[in-house]
Amino acid sequence: KQLKAREAELTKKEKGMYEVFTSLEKKRCEWEQWRHQKELEWHRELRNKEAAMMRIVEERVCTIEKERLSSMEASKSEYQKLEARLRKALIEVEAKERQLKDIELGHQNERKRKLAEIELREKLMKQELKHTLEIERAKVNA
Repeated sequence: KQLKAREAELTKKEKGMYEVFTSLEKKRCEWEQWRHQKELEWHRELRNKEAAMMRIVEERVCTIEKERLSSMEASKSEYQKLEARLRKALIEVEAKERQLKDIELGHQNERKRKLAEIELREKLMKQELKHTLEIERAKVNA
């Protein structure tokens, strides 16, 4: 009798232990599912944050690129304006140089003409003087 009572008691204890073990296993499974779900949520949030950061970085890169292009266009425009001014100044200098050469050539030609004129007058005056001397000598000799 005592053995049967003990067996029934053991069976009761075993049943209680089995129920506790089953309950613990069920709680462990629930916890594992909860942990897995939280891990999936964490990964999803991490991907969303990464995507948001990438969008921010891409927008910033686009902004920087636009600013760089704008700056480059402004520099190019300024360079073209300066180049045009320089070309215009160069054309003006070349024209002034040609004008000065023409003036200098005109002055040289004028000097040559005046020199030739002076030389001609000198020659004529010498001839006139020679002729006058000849006439005076002829008068003195006559």
